[in-house]
Amino acid sequence: MKSVYNLFSRSSIYCVRGLSNSFLYGDEILVSNKALEVKKHRKRQVNINTHCAENVPVCNTKKNFYPELNENDLKISKVSLSHDGSGKNESCKYPTIILEGSKLISDALATGAKATSLFFSSQDVLQKVGDLSNVLSIYYVNHRVMDQISSLQSPPGVIALFELPQQDCFKEKNAKFHLPVTLILDRINDPGNMGSLIRSGACFGLDSILVTKGSVDIWNTKVIRAGMSGHFRIPVYQGLSWTDISRYFGIRDGSSSHIKVFVADPEPLLTDKLIESAWKKDQTNHQSQYINECKISVECEAIDFLTPESTDSAYRLPVQTIPHFAVNYIPSDYNSAEHDCRLAVVIGSEIHGVSPEAFHLVHLTGGSRLVIPSADRINSLNVLSAASVLLGEIQRQFLCS
Repeated sequence: MKSVYNLFSRSSIYCVRGLSNSFLYGDEILVSNKALEVKKHRKRQVNINTHCAENVPVCNTKKNFYPELNENDLKISKVSLSHDGSGKNESCKYPTIILEGSKLISDALATGAKATSLFFSSQDVLQKVGDLSNVLSIYYVNHRVMDQISSLQSPPGVIALFELPQQDCFKEKNAKFHLPVTLILDRINDPGNMGSLIRSGACFGLDSILVTKGSVDIWNTKVIRAGMSGHFRIPVYQGLSWTDISRYFGIRDGSSSHIKVFVADPEPLLTDKLIESAWKKDQTNHQSQYINECKISVECEAIDFLTPESTDSAYRLPVQTIPHFAVNYIPSDYNSAEHDCRLAVVIGSEIHGVSPEAFHLVHLTGGSRLVIPSADRINSLNVLSAASVLLGEIQRQFLCS
């Protein structure tokens, strides 16, 4: 009777207040709001105009339908495989390069580079890429798969596989602002330094960049990110021997009238030790006469730039050491229309210093060893800072001539 009385009393209270006396599962909490309508999502449908299989899910992006790939797809495995061994010689093992981010991909496509595959997880990011006419295949992947194939902690939402570009196609990119200087990177192993040097070379409008053997691969993912699209604005040739470099400049019979090579020494103390060591090792007149009379042969592939017996002696060749601002890089009879003056600057490694072959090339072309004066108790500038200072001085002289 008590429970019936309580129920009747509560019901009377609800009626007085103008509320419903209906209960939900015996509870006394009133439901006065209407239930929200749940919209049913349409199932993904395959556009019959696409070239996908009937059971392959697709993504609709502004009337364009792209097939969706899962983590077990072979195309996804190819991207992951290309990321493996991200140290040296990636581009030698795999004939494709990986670019991540809409800016890098857009810049590469703008230069005419061909993309074999493009993977995206965001419609907004895909629209930032712009023109996709040079992309062979485009695929949609969810964010989980994008995290799997990206080498970055924060994936940019778009990844593309590109064919290795032909470097000769970049020669006319800097025709409007041209500086007749070739940058030679000697055993640069740090990816950040390599990418930044390529970026600086493209910014100054150099002729080209030559990378010697023993350097980090220029298509390493870290190098590409540090290069900020500089790879696609200037010719960069890697894996070169010093014989290849001498052939590139057309040096014959041990001399050249159209090229002058300078060595930018970021570690002068290390180089001084190497020179002193070379003097101690080479005490005979025979070796000294041999190194001074050594000829560079560009006709025979079997002849090296320097023989093993003469490599150490190259450090003690007569090469003048001059501050970088005291050198006249522009000859008095320079004619910009004929481009009869070419300069080359060798940047050595902070760890290994400058190669003896570089000193040999400087000696043959009448160049100099350039040093940047620094304050006391400071070892030296890093390679990027040293290269920027030297190229800036050369650019100043060219613009003022």
